[in-house]
Amino acid sequence: GLGYLQNNADKLLGYLKTMDLYNDNDLESTSSASSPPKITSEVSELLSKVPHRTVTDILIQHFLTEANWIYEMVDPTTFLGRYDDWWSHPCRNVQDVEFAALLLRLCSYTAQFLPSQSYTADTILGVSLSTIRQDCDATANALASTQFLKSSSGSIVQIHQLFFRACYLKNEGDTKGSWDVLSEAIREAQELGLHSDLRKGQGKFTSEYDVEMGKRTYWNLWLWDEFMSIILGRWPLIPDQRCTVSLPHAAVGTTAPDINAPDTFCERRLQIQLTKLAAELLSSTDGTQTTDPAIIDKYVKRFYAEMIDTLPAAFRIHDPELKWDHDLPNLKRQREIFRISIFATLCSLLKPLILTPTNKAQAANASGKKLVARLKITLIEAIIELLDSVGRLHTLMGGKQNRFFLLSLFTFHSAALLGMCLLSLESNLKATKQGATPKSTKGQPTDLQHYSEQGRKRMELSITRLSMLSEVSSIARTGLMLLQKIMAKLDDQKSSKALKEAAPQGVKRKAAGPTAPGARLPHITS
Repeated sequence: GLGYLQNNADKLLGYLKTMDLYNDNDLESTSSASSPPKITSEVSELLSKVPHRTVTDILIQHFLTEANWIYEMVDPTTFLGRYDDWWSHPCRNVQDVEFAALLLRLCSYTAQFLPSQSYTADTILGVSLSTIRQDCDATANALASTQFLKSSSGSIVQIHQLFFRACYLKNEGDTKGSWDVLSEAIREAQELGLHSDLRKGQGKFTSEYDVEMGKRTYWNLWLWDEFMSIILGRWPLIPDQRCTVSLPHAAVGTTAPDINAPDTFCERRLQIQLTKLAAELLSSTDGTQTTDPAIIDKYVKRFYAEMIDTLPAAFRIHDPELKWDHDLPNLKRQREIFRISIFATLCSLLKPLILTPTNKAQAANASGKKLVARLKITLIEAIIELLDSVGRLHTLMGGKQNRFFLLSLFTFHSAALLGMCLLSLESNLKATKQGATPKSTKGQPTDLQHYSEQGRKRMELSITRLSMLSEVSSIARTGLMLLQKIMAKLDDQKSSKALKEAAPQGVKRKAAGPTAPGARLPHITS
């Protein structure tokens, strides 16, 4: 081909199209002039390794009920129709092989969520889940690397199989590998034109359903890209100026009986809205995050006004509407995932204050000290809310060993932030002694000892959760090790404080451990 990216009106082909000198099918016709490729013996051998249908039936059913809710990338009705058709005849073309690769991806990904409450065995037809998981992943990798699939012109199915490969690697703790595959999926999406607002009839998008699924796919890729950027500090793969695709509509092909009820993609749309605001607030014009307490306070207020205070009833942070939970069984879990994102964003806004002492130059006056102390309390409250949501999500997902990366990552990420906050509470103590009693987000004077006790409780629960998850998650294993170091530091600080308080007046004692100078947990009542 000529190399132009499709659906770019500002490039040469866009001008030619405006003057009726070119249409999207011109390049398609030249590329499809040759006969379609035949399935090779290599591909046939790999297809023979797809598990027995009894196995895939169990895994696909579990995916649709227990895993698809996370991203809502797959439309169950359409997928199951294609699934039945795929099993009814031998693979005949590229599209069938692409679907086989996606099927294997979904099977390996779903096996990461087993055993579960609804499927307690660790085998299927006598084959261990770990063997099924690894074999499906390896076969899908081999299929995707064949020249047969590499020469295909791309499709939504191809992007989906890459997306779920990235999901699989993330759950396995291979963040670098996941990021690499995500970049490949984004490139495929761009080649297909998903980065622009497509209309029915453009390219391979022959129906409104195709257009809507294209939007779902693009925005899920964008959310993953932004997550890797905001939380893990990686450079975004999709430039901000390319985020111009309109949001997907409500449920694809369905109409809810209650017009006020959230549809299945509602949480994803809220995540997009949240992430756009977060990206704006977390970076200044030079791409760095501000450390000025006054600016952070302004951003937090804006975050409440534009996001938290405007949420729909089912996703309200406080007292959400629960009447749809029975009819929408995944709504409870989607609500907790969204709460995690809300409080993770709030924590990211406030995080620079962890290393900001109340007597810093910008906060040398009394009002500045009060502001820093209040914002630090807001940060601790947000972390506690975040960890409580992670705990509830873990319970909703069975409360046992689980490879889902978010459970391990945010248990560690949040508890580590909390540990650092507890270690820095001494600055709040000094502010309080000088008359700057910090207040909670509700405007009431706070008891720092209460926050210290509640924080330690969450730290202990986090260590317990990571200990359980570490049996199957490398993220949890690494996080547990680091969290135990933070907890040991807190224990040393507590021991040092106890020794100082027990020492007779005028008698100096050495600290009980490598505690930072002057660091101790406060005991202040409101």
